[in-house]
Amino acid sequence: MLEFLPYPGNYGFVPGTSTAAGFPLPVLVLAASQPAGTVLEVLPIGLVVLDNAGALERVVLAVPARPSQQILPETRTWTDFTQRYPAAQQILRLWFQHRASLGRVRIMGWKDEQAAVEHVRSVMR
Repeated sequence: MLEFLPYPGNYGFVPGTSTAAGFPLPVLVLAASQPAGTVLEVLPIGLVVLDNAGALERVVLAVPARPSQQILPETRTWTDFTQRYPAAQQILRLWFQHRASLGRVRIMGWKDEQAAVEHVRSVMR
């Protein structure tokens, strides 16, 4: 059994948001490792919808807006991501399913950048 599963990117939150559970909206930024507390301007490229032991959870997937910080060149949309880096989606699938207790997290769906932006707007304070 794995006792440690490193994050596949920079896990943080979208400032100024509050989910139904009262927490800021989580975001996974696909970029080189950044120091804790770093604030980045990002482009949402997708949204993953999870069932975490019965609780619905949404996580924004994003890339840095600044080209010099991007590690996935020419990725600005969900289609770009899935067509150019299909294995990366599978890595994310495995990570989300195994980041907590095995079998407690189910992926309910993947949505595009438009759905991600709409969700961010819906949870802005």
